[in-house]
Amino acid sequence: MIVCVDGTGPSNSTEYYRQFRHSFVNRIKNTSNHGDRIYHRGPGDDISDAVVSIFGGSHQVAPSFVANEISRLWRRLSDEQHRLPSMAFFRTRRVTRPQTENRQYNLLEERKKIFLTGYSRGGATVIDVARRLELQGLQVEAMFLFDAVARSAVLEGGAIPNNVRVCYHAMRNPITSSRESFGNCGTRAIRPRGLISRLFLTTHGGMGGVPSGAAGVPGGGVATINEGFPDQSTTVTPAVEAAGMQGVESWMWPYMRSHGVV
Repeated sequence: MIVCVDGTGPSNSTEYYRQFRHSFVNRIKNTSNHGDRIYHRGPGDDISDAVVSIFGGSHQVAPSFVANEISRLWRRLSDEQHRLPSMAFFRTRRVTRPQTENRQYNLLEERKKIFLTGYSRGGATVIDVARRLELQGLQVEAMFLFDAVARSAVLEGGAIPNNVRVCYHAMRNPITSSRESFGNCGTRAIRPRGLISRLFLTTHGGMGGVPSGAAGVPGGGVATINEGFPDQSTTVTPAVEAAGMQGVESWMWPYMRSHGVV
């Protein structure tokens, strides 16, 4: 199963989905090889959401809700395995299942594997989701993060928890001066060698596949991009932003293909 939580965008959901239709997280959801897909939009960006976002945002899906979605699906798939016609018979007699049923069992086993992906505050959300899954004894096969930022008093996204086998985290390079007030989370992992990360020369928007111009941020067409309040000017031109965004895709997609996600 692939579980996706996107980043901050317009509070109006119609406008949000228009602007994020080509975001990296949305593209992963739409092109994933997994039939079991969960997608949630990120928090809104209007004044009321900005105030509430300290505590998750009125549009920010709760990590507990997502973790429960995952555990329910995982249990359902496990139940399907145990309802296979000869499952009990062959388990008690310690002999090999028929080949057809063995394929069904293995397919369900693959579907039970948990993959998480998130952008911006959505990245912090899936880190918190992984922590909650750890408390339930569930393993995360891999996590794919695009510039994860916490920006919340309730998200526990500081470190990648021990139940995540490997996390790939693409982060903006500090020299871009993009969204300097955000900071990053998920910059260390509890599991040894559990984090693979890389810095990219693009804006925070470009890190999620939603370049500043497309997201309606002021300054998308000037010499260097101005992201507006509170961070203002970056050192990134639209051309550099686009090249960096392509770099993120070129780096992350091979990892996802190696895990069979896309």
